[in-house]
Amino acid sequence: MIGTVLLLTSSILFLWHPSEAVKCYKCEAIDACNSPVNANDPGVSVCNDNYCYSSKVEFMGMTASVRDCGSDVAFNECQTMTISGMPTTICTCKTDYCNGS
Repeated sequence: MIGTVLLLTSSILFLWHPSEAVKCYKCEAIDACNSPVNANDPGVSVCNDNYCYSSKVEFMGMTASVRDCGSDVAFNECQTMTISGMPTTICTCKTDYCNGS
């Protein structure tokens, strides 16, 4: 009986992989949060979660950027799309500070 319990416990622990947080840049601004990120800029901070993302929207000659972290990701790449007539690029990644460029 104890052998069965130990076998089940070790099997569960072997299959269970805790999610490790990644460190991401966090900022949002027009023309101030663009690539590459200056980590010393007062508008840039660090967050910890399961993935990092960056988004860039171009509108009337300006670029608005957002960098942040999140807990759930639908894709692990960059995708470009048009949202409300504006070209938008969204990139997600899962390594420390990967949303800085």
